[in-house]
Amino acid sequence: MIGELHGSGLFLGIDIIKPDGAPNPEMADHIVNHMRQNGVLIGTTGQNYATLKIRPPLVFQKEHAEILLAAVIKALDDILSLQSA
Repeated sequence: MIGELHGSGLFLGIDIIKPDGAPNPEMADHIVNHMRQNGVLIGTTGQNYATLKIRPPLVFQKEHAEILLAAVIKALDDILSLQSA
């Protein structure tokens, strides 16, 4: 589900792909919406809008990184469990 990682410093892009390697904008949108429901705002970018765009504010601290990571993991776990059901 995760393709290439792009970025520098706190600016990150994570490609969301299908099993065949094609961009998966539907899944990227699902992840963004799931994270929004859990209080973490990210967006999508790229030609197909299949790259998660993570641009935290300059005041971003370690505790914020932990919140972000927990939200990403929860979103991916929930999505994978829905797909396998």
